[in-house]
Amino acid sequence: MHFGRTLLVQHELTNAAEKAVRQMLIDKSTSEAELIQIIGDAVQFADSDTINTQFGEVTENARTFRVIAISYPMSIDVPGVGALSFDVSVNRRVTL
Repeated sequence: MHFGRTLLVQHELTNAAEKAVRQMLIDKSTSEAELIQIIGDAVQFADSDTINTQFGEVTENARTFRVIAISYPMSIDVPGVGALSFDVSVNRRVTL
């Protein structure tokens, strides 16, 4: 059951990241606040305040990319092991 929930979270974060990427491709001047709103609206499993979103730019081979990283903290109980905490994350980048 925990594995299934983790896959659901991964799927939802991927969908949210793809929606944000599409918006960045349509309008490269989209603000971070607008992208955070798009991501929050796309995620159904959690309150948008618990989703960590980071933005940045990276240059590679004379090409500049706008980078977006989305993560969500999770905790599961494994019998015989105890509680495990980890982040489910998705990263995307768009050429500027």
